Amino acid sequence: MTLILNNEEIRQALNVKDCLDVMEEAYCERASSRTVNRPTSHSYLPHSLPQTSYTFKSVNGGVKTFGLLALRVTSEIVQEQSVHNSVRLEKLPLAGKGQFVGLVQLFSIETGEIPSRSIAQIPITAKLSPPKWKDKPGSRREKGRTAIGRGCLDSPVSGGCEIL
Repeated sequence: MTLILNNEEIRQALNVKDCLDVMEEAYCERASSRTVNRPTSHSYLPHSLPQTSYTFKSVNGGVKTFGLLALRVTSEIVQEQSVHNSVRLEKLPLAGKGQFVGLVQLFSIETGEIPSRSIAQIPITAKLSPPKWKDKPGSRREKGRTAIGRGCLDSPVSGGCEIL
């Protein structure tokens, strides 16, 4: 069964700390070549409003240890607007009651199905035991401050990210 959540339901289901913890782990998995992603694909069509286009964007990525691949899709109307003497593409909230349209679908890499668990369970069930570097003596994390990973994207750091 597919569960569709609106922004308010997502805010209630997820908290920033859990999201950042999972993102940190995903970047460290990237350093160990246990992730896959592709660049964002953009498709544009002319719109009836002046200097405006319809745009459809999609991007996907997966993390082996989470057992998931996510597909993110957005359907937007963008308009060229002058902002601080520069021309920018600004999203127009034309869907429903002044909203934007975006979807994230999760797929199991074991079965290919959309998992039957809720999005709120994913950060909890996706977590592994903490990597060794998280408790490195003298690290910022150990001192109760936020740790920032270095070398997490494309370097083959073994055992996780280096703590700054």
